[in-house]
Amino acid sequence: MTMVGTRLGMIFMFVGCGFLIGTPIASLMLDLAKADLWEAQLFSGVFVTAGTVCFVILRLILVKKVDGWEIRDSWQTYEGVEMVY
Repeated sequence: MTMVGTRLGMIFMFVGCGFLIGTPIASLMLDLAKADLWEAQLFSGVFVTAGTVCFVILRLILVKKVDGWEIRDSWQTYEGVEMVY
């Protein structure tokens, strides 16, 4: 269970940074008087796309290290890759 807490802590660290940085920037881009929202939508779309590209690149790197696209449980070992728990 301690490993779950550690992993959740690491995830929420990055999520928290995104909230602290993204929310003020997006609010500065909003122009509610004119109902002009395209800048905030573009900002969000660019970062969602960048996150997706990073995920795909990391997944392709994992495929090169491990045979195939099979997703395994954390208790299973990968041949040729040392897993740190």
